[in-house]
Amino acid sequence: MTTMKISTQISTQILLALLLLLLNIHYSTTYNLSSPSPARRDFISKSTLILSPLLTFPSSSTALEEALESPSPKPTITKKVYFDVRISRSDGTFAVRDNDSADPVLRSTLILGLYGNDFPVHVERFLSYVDVKNDGPSYANSYFTGLDPVTGSVEGGRIKGLEVANFNNQAVLNYGGQIVKSELWLEDGSKEKFKHDREFLITHRDLDVSPKFGITTTASAALDGTNTVFGELLEGFDFVRRCEFIQKYSVSTSTEEPGSLKDEVFTMQKEFFRGLAKGVGDSRLDELYEGKFLRKVDVTRCGLL
Repeated sequence: MTTMKISTQISTQILLALLLLLLNIHYSTTYNLSSPSPARRDFISKSTLILSPLLTFPSSSTALEEALESPSPKPTITKKVYFDVRISRSDGTFAVRDNDSADPVLRSTLILGLYGNDFPVHVERFLSYVDVKNDGPSYANSYFTGLDPVTGSVEGGRIKGLEVANFNNQAVLNYGGQIVKSELWLEDGSKEKFKHDREFLITHRDLDVSPKFGITTTASAALDGTNTVFGELLEGFDFVRRCEFIQKYSVSTSTEEPGSLKDEVFTMQKEFFRGLAKGVGDSRLDELYEGKFLRKVDVTRCGLL
């Protein structure tokens, strides 16, 4: 786009220069000015004075560099991790069945690239839930909760049994009744944050001590002030696209035509989802909000590559 602007500017300058030359020739022919008379000199001087601002072009290398506005260098990926993920059937099950073609369990592997040089604190915090020692909270026991209707990001990193609690007026993490290390994912402030300017970026909310993260499905300037991009999705784009089309909970009602088959399916799935929460005691099913998946979307395994 910038190169096109410069090319247009050069073309305009050439046309103006030709116009000045033609006017000079016309003036000379009309008045038979074979010698540089005072009238001709006055005409040339005034014409040049009028057109000279339009003929100006950046002469210094600095001005040219500013005009070109070279893009920022692509961030370096220092670490890669994998997530094995699965999306349940509409009834919430994953078990193998003989005839599974109508409503299969969907499986995929995500490969995430992390920007350790640019955002070391975020990458360190994230990896602490990947390379887990003993029985600590791990992304291998996490799930994706829904699609944010405002920002369009797929929300993941919700670890089963890990909850944010209040302790001495501070947000801490409670895991199985034990308070675990709870720190904000904050950098030193010297590094300018990347914009959420494309799909498949990994992002974390700045004032959140939890390991929850998002994967963008589109550019979202709404996240720039509240979140930090610290990585990107390298493989598994099909999974993210599938998540966009999973049936989701609506606080209001179905958008389908009342009484239609799609409307009935929506209502049945929503009621099944709520009933399952009571039946199996799964706390993640108790919370209902706009954009929440009406299918289980689990991580079964994760690790460093």
